[in-house]
Amino acid sequence: MRTVIFLFLCALSFRPTCAQPRTTSLTPLSERLVSYTMNVTLDPDSKTISGTQRLTWKNPGNVPVKKLQFHLYLNAFKDNNSTFMRESGGANRGFVTGDDDPWGGIEITSMRIATDEDDVNPLIPSPGASDLTSSMRFIQPDNSNTQDQTVMAVALPTAVGPGETIALDIVFESRMPEIVARTGWKESESGNPFFMVAQWFPKIAVYELPGQRYVPEDAQEGVWNAHQFHEASEFYADFGTYDVTIEVPEDFIVGATGVRVEESIEGGFKRLRYLADDVHDFAWTASQEYLTIDDQWKHVSIRLLIQPVHEGQIQRHLDATKVALEYYDKWIGEYPYTTLTVVDGLGGSNGMEYPTLITAGTVYGLPEWIRPLELVIIHEFGHQYFYGLMASNEFEE
Repeated sequence: MRTVIFLFLCALSFRPTCAQPRTTSLTPLSERLVSYTMNVTLDPDSKTISGTQRLTWKNPGNVPVKKLQFHLYLNAFKDNNSTFMRESGGANRGFVTGDDDPWGGIEITSMRIATDEDDVNPLIPSPGASDLTSSMRFIQPDNSNTQDQTVMAVALPTAVGPGETIALDIVFESRMPEIVARTGWKESESGNPFFMVAQWFPKIAVYELPGQRYVPEDAQEGVWNAHQFHEASEFYADFGTYDVTIEVPEDFIVGATGVRVEESIEGGFKRLRYLADDVHDFAWTASQEYLTIDDQWKHVSIRLLIQPVHEGQIQRHLDATKVALEYYDKWIGEYPYTTLTVVDGLGGSNGMEYPTLITAGTVYGLPEWIRPLELVIIHEFGHQYFYGLMASNEFEE
């Protein structure tokens, strides 16, 4: 009913942005402590994503916060010295060190405090902003591996007061590794690059308050929960909003978290803008080879991106997706988002969950009486609730 009311109000207002709501709610579903506005460009040849980020973070506590902490997950794949690589022995889900140029990582070239919080275009750093680039420091909260660069602390010249919001303009470049821990690139059998872009941008950590989780109730201040990226760990972040514009060569097909609200082609490049509300991550994929199938289940627009070799399994993917939507809706509660993208990826990218986007995984010629395809889709969709809506700390829980 809430979705129907929202669409009716949009029809009355004639606003293009109302074409598809991001959730079924007329009001925010979370505190939205963070927001990300990103403009990024994929270079398939160099396997890099260059971009800018306007990040805002609201201090939820009762005391000023003098430092911020960030996850730079891709730095786990920077070299053999990261905690992830030391624990994994250099092998994970098809990734093996020693291959030609397999590495990835995130480099932040500029971080500034924005002086114009109403200007959400971070393409040009804010004039007169405070430069924090020299204040960035890698820290290792979990162990003594000083060569691990997956967590970063930034000292602020002025603390963020209780209930106040800080806005940062960040310029960064992410180099995608060969697919490892479900993120990166892989060459298809036809020689084209496939990209699963996950844990790919500077992401602010969660600031936990006294009495929240493991922070003692009598603590004087909150604590940043920012673990290094370990071989056997996943993720934890605050809910917020995302406004992400992605530029790719025009022959690439893209799927992403959230709702696509704009698309244009110019000069051989395609630009797509996605909006997502009340989510704690943003992931996307790009390939020249996807077959795209669109379908609908109640309020949910389903998009299936499938490899051509698996074309004969299209209906199985769609049926499994609708079964998952139907039964989680019946047993747990309404799926609050209006999109769900199911990705038939390559290699170790499969079998993973991101907000409104899951990766599945199958093989050519899979008999209908063998159901791993369906099992993976229903399992990964279940993560939209647990860890998704529950916001579990997957590292600790």
